[in-house]
Parts: sequence; structure tokens; C-alpha cells
Amino acid sequence: MGLQIRIFLLWLAPLVALTGALSGCSGKTEKLYGCYRFDDHFGDAVSVDGPIAQPEGERRLLSLTGGWASETGASTVEESESRLVFSADAADRLESPKGLQVSGIRTDSIVLKMKVSGTDEVFLNWIPKGSGIEEHRILRIRVPNQNEMTVYHLQMTKVSSWRHREIDQVLFQVRSAARLEIESIELIDRRVPFSQSTAGVIQYSIEDRLRPCLYNHCPATLRYRLRMPHRALFSAGLGVVEPDSPVTFQLVVETDGKVETVFTKEVNDPSHWDDIEVDLSGYAGQEVDLSLISGSAGAGQVALWSNPAVFERYEAGGQAAADRRLPNVVLYVIDCLRADHLETYGYGRETAPNLAAFVATGVKFNRCFAVDTWTKSSTTSFLTGVDQLYHGVEEYGDVLPEGLTTFPELLRRAGYETCVLTENPHTPPETVPRAAYSYLEPVHLKVELGENPLNWRELPEITGKKASAFMESHRDRPFFLYIHSMELHDVRDGGPASKEFEYDPPEPFRDMFTSPEGQTQMDLYDGTVVFADSNFKKVIDRLDELGLMENTLVIVTADHGEDLGEHENHWGHHEAPYNTLTHVPLLIRWPGTLPAGRVVNENVALLDLAPTVLDVAGQAPFGQFQGESLVPLIWGRNAALFNERLIVSRWFNAVGAVKGDWKLFCNLNGDDARLYNLATDFGETTDVAGQNPALLETLKSELRAHVDRQQALHDALAKPATKPGVKIDPQIEQQLKDLGYLK
Repeated sequence: MGLQIRIFLLWLAPLVALTGALSGCSGKTEKLYGCYRFDDHFGDAVSVDGPIAQPEGERRLLSLTGGWASETGASTVEESESRLVFSADAADRLESPKGLQVSGIRTDSIVLKMKVSGTDEVFLNWIPKGSGIEEHRILRIRVPNQNEMTVYHLQMTKVSSWRHREIDQVLFQVRSAARLEIESIELIDRRVPFSQSTAGVIQYSIEDRLRPCLYNHCPATLRYRLRMPHRALFSAGLGVVEPDSPVTFQLVVETDGKVETVFTKEVNDPSHWDDIEVDLSGYAGQEVDLSLISGSAGAGQVALWSNPAVFERYEAGGQAAADRRLPNVVLYVIDCLRADHLETYGYGRETAPNLAAFVATGVKFNRCFAVDTWTKSSTTSFLTGVDQLYHGVEEYGDVLPEGLTTFPELLRRAGYETCVLTENPHTPPETVPRAAYSYLEPVHLKVELGENPLNWRELPEITGKKASAFMESHRDRPFFLYIHSMELHDVRDGGPASKEFEYDPPEPFRDMFTSPEGQTQMDLYDGTVVFADSNFKKVIDRLDELGLMENTLVIVTADHGEDLGEHENHWGHHEAPYNTLTHVPLLIRWPGTLPAGRVVNENVALLDLAPTVLDVAGQAPFGQFQGESLVPLIWGRNAALFNERLIVSRWFNAVGAVKGDWKLFCNLNGDDARLYNLATDFGETTDVAGQNPALLETLKSELRAHVDRQQALHDALAKPATKPGVKIDPQIEQQLKDLGYLK
């Protein structure tokens, strides 16, 4: 049976069921559903009963006098009670006084009133207490109109490197001559989004774990009307906002005039999510009123229900359930992993025996290309399925535009529990509030935070344990798990590991390979590939132990590669898009469904991941995606489509464009062009542009058309926005206006 036919059969029942999610306001029920998320259906609640929320939260204005200064000392700084003016003739930073004592975790957003001239972008930097400035702690503020006083809404709770620290100092950076007139810098307390509303939807972080939540001021009842599926289970994470004010959470079911309290628990710790499950299978097939109730003796307490949902559990061993089950998806991204340093891609050293064994029963893509040469831009592209020029996320401080959707968002809407475990501060892309992930855990904070921070090489064990726990606790429902590991990121050539994303590979991996002239950076890199390979195996073994392997699609890839001195004597990444940085592994396995040992030689791109996952998950094609589903190609169809399209990789102005066996290498305007024949020169050592002038011009013309098309899409994406930078959502914006914080 072909993959697409099997996918249709697997998904027909759940897709029909999922369309039956109820409209609670109408009081009518349709078909059974597979998963009902209460936060997604907040507007469908039959009733929300509770106290009228009172305006709360500190409004703090940073003083515009008393020690603001130019970092270089070359720029002019004028302080007054009503205006702070910074005039720079060249690149510089405007620095606040030290000792601000701003709580990152308590600051929801910054409302900045500022007039800018001379530049279309300003960068907000910050220095945490006890630390120095780091370039990844940055937020780009885009200026829509020169010399016009503008209100910027910077939602700091969505900026990972801000929200976990006490901020000692803030800085406004310009990269060229510019003039800033700052009228006010206002810090909005984290409690403000809870104000003026009895209940609502929010993303909230506890113990560095960000989740979408229903919230309500206590005491309150949120009542929904729905029809229970078979093997129904209610799950949620319970949390509270304030300490020393216990909340009693209850789940109450009412049907045919009978009221039953099926769950009660008291929660008092604001630093911990309390995950619970409640069996509701006794109400299978019945229409019920389900009430989420929370009460507290303390005034002003807010209760949180993270990821509250009723779903239909899979029945272990049940054939009918197995036929209807949605496939799990695991996306495993190994940062900086080059395809050509794996033996499965022909490398002479045995660096990844577990990946080789994995793909022996799966599908290997020999030519997969990333769209950029560093993490933030590359991951944004494969999660949104669009070109870098379209989404515009290019450097530190960029945030995903509101008009783009990530494929994990679509999976969550379809009933998946979505989780990301990341060791990299630049992924997943920072966004305005929306529920792409049920669970977002930045594992890298174990290195960046705390009195006794870990070493980077200690993170894989934590990531593996968290992955194991997530898979085990969600084995009875469909899940999407995205793991981003960092073993290979800037492997050191000796000395102690630093805190700047540099790994010091542990033994025995550190000394696994040594060249005749002594151990080289490449030797260390290869040894660390073995370390990454061994960590991958632990996750796969756990998937097998849990009995989930046959119903799980596993994708292994990298966000980019790593230069090891091959081109322009460059080491590392974030550089021109040679194949050392853009040619990445792509290995896919789904035992019993995808063909074992299949090798695909056509050109593919990381842009193809989003449509492929949705295809396998039985979802309709999504118009935003610019890649192609790899499912037909896996079965030997549509090869011409892939070989005839242009795959563009970019690093700022440098572009590599691959079509068939040819690669155009030039700047964004098509100048300084070189041409490489990848069939005979995959290492890009010999420019053959002179021998192929017609082909060169054809590829340059296609590249120009591609750039123009993507730029037009980007411009259209940005056009509806009336405010630059990171924006708060309309609900929060209205709350701030009601409180008098905004006009």
C-alpha cells in the first residue's frame, strides 16, 4: 500500500472527528472529536464567572536623567526630565546608568516613545546583573517613519535572553550616524496582561518552561459544553502567579442534572507547574458541562491552567485505535553538522554509526541544502517553510513577523501536543504571543543562569531526560517533539570551555581522532560528531522502549554546517554559503511505512520539511509554504520538479543558488558571479563561469526573479503593520489603553 493511501486511511477518522469541535455558545453538538483545547476555544465557553479584575501591576518609568552616556564618548547626550536626546556621528551606544534592578521575569513589555532620524533601525541591548554585554542579548527596533514620535511596544516576555534575569543596564545601539529623541521608557509589569479581565488566554513561563494557558482571577468558574470522546482524558498543568496564597483547583462534570466533582487539588508554589490527568472515560459519548473551577482565600491571586485539553487516549494494543492513530513526529536538529563528515555520506572516518544504522532502515537525501548559514535565520525558514528574504529574520534581535505561521502551530491545531527542547538561544524563533508549542523548554538556560551554571557538554543528558519524560507522558496521544542539540557548536581547540556557546567535548570523544601532524580542529570536530551521534541514539532507544517507534516519523538534520578552513581560511559558520555550510544531512525514518534503505539524489531543501510533515500528518497543503512535500519524491515521483527549481542559500549579501548540478555563487545583485559544477566539483574549487556564459546568465536571471519575488512578499507582509518591532497582541494592547498606559 502506498504511503499516501495509508496516510489517508490513518487520518480519515481523526480528521472527521476533529471537525466536530463544539461551539459551546450554541449549545449544539456535532461529531466526536479527537482533541479539544480549552485555551483555543476560550471564546466558546458557555460562561465565565468570577471577580472583575482590578488594574494591577507596577508602572515604572525609567529616569531620563542622572547618568545616561555615550559608550564611545564621541556622541552628544542631552538629559532633561521630558526628553533624552542622543546624537551620534557614527556607530555608538547610548548607555543607561548602571544598577537599574529591573526584574526580567516581572517585566512583560517596554513601552518606548521615541523619535528617530538618520537610521531605519535601532537596537536595544541589555546587560544582566553580574554580566557583560553579549551580542545575542539584543532586540531590533524597526523605524517606520523618520523624525516622527512613535510608540514602540516591545514584549520582553517573548525574548528568551531577557525574561530570566535581573537587568542592570539598558543600551540603545545605532550602527551609523543617527539622532534619537526619547520621551519615555516605561516598564510594564507582568501582571498587567491579567488586569481588566476575569479570565483569558496567555503564554506564561514557570521554572523556565513557557506554556499557553487559560488564566482566571480567583475565585472563578470557566464552564464549557462538549461531548466526551471514548477513552476521554483531561490533562493540564496547574500553576499560580503569586506565592503564599494557595489555589484549590477543581474539575466538575454536570450531566442530566447530576453534578460530580471529579478532581480537586491545592497548589501553592508559583515556581512549579503541577501536571495532572483526570480520567473522564466514564462520560464517553455524553454531552456534559465541564467546569474548570479555582478558588483562593488570598486577594488578587491568579490561577493558571496550562495546555488544558480533553483528548481521546490511544488504547494500547487496540487494532481499531492503531488504525486511527495520528503519527508522532520527532525533528532532531544537530547544530553545525556537516553531511560530508558522516560515513553514511561517504566520509572516511566512522563518526556516526548510530545515524548510519538509523538511515539503513529509512530514507537518505544526498543533496539537502539549508537556506542560511546560521541558526536564527535557518530555523525560522524551515519552521515557516519560506525563504529568508521573505521572513526577514536575518540577525540578532529579529523577531518572526506576525503574518507568518510555523508548521508546529498547524500541528497543534490538528490535535498534536507540541514540544521544543532547545540548547540554542536562537531557536525557536521569537514571536509575538501565539501557541506554537504546548511546551517550550530552553535547556541552554542551565548554562546561562544560576549560581552554579552547567558546562555546555552537560546539556545533552538533561535534554535526553526531558525528551524521555515528554515522550513517556504523551505516549497515549499524538505528539511533535523538536530537539535542537548543540554539541558541535564552535568546538574548542583546547583550554577550558567558555560560556559562549563553545563545547569542550568530553572524553573519550575529545581524543578519539588525531591526525599525523597532531590533533587538529577537524579531529576535535569529528570526535564531537561521535558524541552527538551517541546522544541521538539515547533518544531513539527510548522511543523504541516506549513502543512508539512504528508510529513515529523521525527526521534528523542540521540547521547549517561548519567551515573547517576549506574556503577563505574561514572556521566556524555564519559566513558565505559554500556547501561546507549549506549541505546538511537529511535522514527520515518511519518503520513499516517509508521504504527502508531508499537513497534520494535529487536536490532538496530544508524548506521542504514543513510541507512534508504536514503531508505525513494528513493535513491539507498550506499556502504559505514555498517548499515541496518530499513524500512523492520518496516514492520516485516528481524528480523533475526538484531538479528544475532553484534552491537559494544566503548569508547577508552572499548568495548560493543551486539548480540541478550547477551552483551560482555571487552577491545579491548577481555581481562577482562564479559557477560551479557540483557533479564534478562539490567542494567548489574551480570556477567554470567562463566556459558556460549562457548558463551563467540564465541562472543570474532566475536568481534576480527569485529575489524580486521574495522581496515583494516581504514588503506585502510588512505593509499592514502600523507599529514596528515586537508588538503586543490586540487584547493586551486594549488592556494597556484601559489602564491608561497607552493612548
